[in-house]
Amino acid sequence: MNMKNLFCVLLSIVALQPLLADAAETFTLDPVIISARGRASSVKLNPGGTAVVESEAISEGTKISVADVLSSVPGITVSGDSLWGRDVSIRGLSGTSVIVLIDGKRINTSTDINARLGLINTKDIERVEVLKGPVSSLYGSGSTGGIINIITRKGSFTKEPEFQGRLSQSLSSNPSGYDGYANLNHSSDNFWLSGSAGYRNFDDYQAGGSHDIPNSSFTDRQGRVAAGLKATPDLTLEMQFMRLEAADVGIPGGPSTLPRAARVRYPRTAQTIASLDANLKTGTSFLRELQAALYYNTIERRVLVDEIGPLSPISMILPEADHQTHGGKVQGLFQAGDHALVCGLDAWSWGIESKRSRFLKNGNVLIDAAVPKSRQTSIGFFAEDDWKISSDWTINTGVRADFITTSNKAGNGFPESNRENFGWNVHAGLTWQMNPQWSQSLLLASSYRAADILERFKLIDLGGGQVVRGNPGLDTEKSLFAEYGLHYRSSLFRGDLRTFYNNILDYVVEQRVSPTVLVMSNVGRALLYGAELEGRLRFADDWTMFASVAAIVGRDEIKKEPLPKIPPVSGKIGLEYAVAGWWARVESLWAAAQSETPAGVAGTSGYALLNAGAGHMFKTGRIQHETSLLLNNIFNARHRNHLANSRGIVLYEPGFSAMLTHTISF
Repeated sequence: MNMKNLFCVLLSIVALQPLLADAAETFTLDPVIISARGRASSVKLNPGGTAVVESEAISEGTKISVADVLSSVPGITVSGDSLWGRDVSIRGLSGTSVIVLIDGKRINTSTDINARLGLINTKDIERVEVLKGPVSSLYGSGSTGGIINIITRKGSFTKEPEFQGRLSQSLSSNPSGYDGYANLNHSSDNFWLSGSAGYRNFDDYQAGGSHDIPNSSFTDRQGRVAAGLKATPDLTLEMQFMRLEAADVGIPGGPSTLPRAARVRYPRTAQTIASLDANLKTGTSFLRELQAALYYNTIERRVLVDEIGPLSPISMILPEADHQTHGGKVQGLFQAGDHALVCGLDAWSWGIESKRSRFLKNGNVLIDAAVPKSRQTSIGFFAEDDWKISSDWTINTGVRADFITTSNKAGNGFPESNRENFGWNVHAGLTWQMNPQWSQSLLLASSYRAADILERFKLIDLGGGQVVRGNPGLDTEKSLFAEYGLHYRSSLFRGDLRTFYNNILDYVVEQRVSPTVLVMSNVGRALLYGAELEGRLRFADDWTMFASVAAIVGRDEIKKEPLPKIPPVSGKIGLEYAVAGWWARVESLWAAAQSETPAGVAGTSGYALLNAGAGHMFKTGRIQHETSLLLNNIFNARHRNHLANSRGIVLYEPGFSAMLTHTISF
């Protein structure tokens, strides 16, 4: 089904909706999102593109990575090669153009094989909130593409002491493997304690047509403990400690900076997060609430590159890097008449130490660093205001200012330096509730992205005498953004149409300055625009039809050619059935061919996949059971992801797979 036809189908459903008014019960309310405004607000009432993936959707079928969790959201496309280390593109932007948070804590990492979304067990996730584009001023550098806030499972305060637990196990056929998770909570009126552990072990997967994809296996294990204390009736404290370690993670494609034949693996990579949060209900009519947070995050990467090829003088490369981020935030929630305000300060400091060992076939070892010891620090002030000027009209405005310093020790031919940058975000949004069913929204925004440490200080040997160098003098990218939304809500049908425009100035690209040297430079101007349409129709008590489509165009306005890494037009259409503890779903995921590519970048063919799933929920005494079976790519279609980083390797996505999950909770 092409984009035009799907638009017609969904708009026809809207037109027919009054005729179906007695066919079913009402939908549940729109999900509430906190990340967009720093306080609870309905997705429908946010003037910018937002989305929420709840725990039910995550647990219905085990997802290996957060990227898989988000793949059903229109405008979000999975990128990368490793099932464990996938990233996502939000409306054509990825990497450091997208901020990733865990429980509101910023995760900083800069590498050509990012893997940041694999650093948490998906069964330990309560929900994921997404902002598509710079639709909020609460966040600083990197929000040009959007925000992903991963919210973990936690305990809660209860009137009487209680114990709750959860045990979930999954078996998968492709990739073949096991996913186990356990969680135990104790709660009372002034204290809760939560502990969880997860273990995953998956072999190499097979692409459609039983085509083996070597070097795609992984193993990881995670432990997390969290606690909450009601120190006074108005003051709540929360702490958390989480550690995930992964071993023997295969990266079947790997970065373009390596020889085509080389094998890339993570012998070990790990993430640690420790945080402390405080929340004070002030009880005053103006300052309603004060929130404060401190956190510490480390990411340890150990990479192995071997099987480089007989013609290379190098037998093995061992890059390694340690990333450390310290951060904190203080914000207040205010109410002044019809104005709801969020104001605060935040700061983070991200440092990286790296080493690269190259083992030559003649027995010598060359040791250097892809990036010299570097640090980036940001201190920012932000303020947002929701002004309900009438029952139908709401204006949202926000502003943010950041002071950023980036420093490095001498190395890789870069002298010791310290550079200062200022960045700012500003936005204004309008929501108009035209009647109980229809609403419109409009958002105008400007945001920025400071060049990261890798872009400023990297020195990477591409082979054959070719090198890529960073540029310490890079200016910040600046985004001019606009979005329009049309929304419909009734007892039977939900529909959303969003169109967006993102003009990025001083776009950072690799620019060739000599036959052998590429340098990161502010020479580009990127223009991205597109539309997303999605709808859900409940046409009978137990039956729901859903469909969505997203289209993105990306242009390099300097070179007058398409941008690389722009996903094709894609979407889904499906049917759900749910009654008395049973559910079933069948859906088709499709993508059109992508031929709009720059010179030297190959296009990809279109595809359509058929998936199905079913599950049952029942109780035995106090224990609740949930069993589900998912069948993906039922016809074993061989297809490629246009956003894969496969270095010219023909790398296909997984073929047919079955996953059986059983969860018990009490």
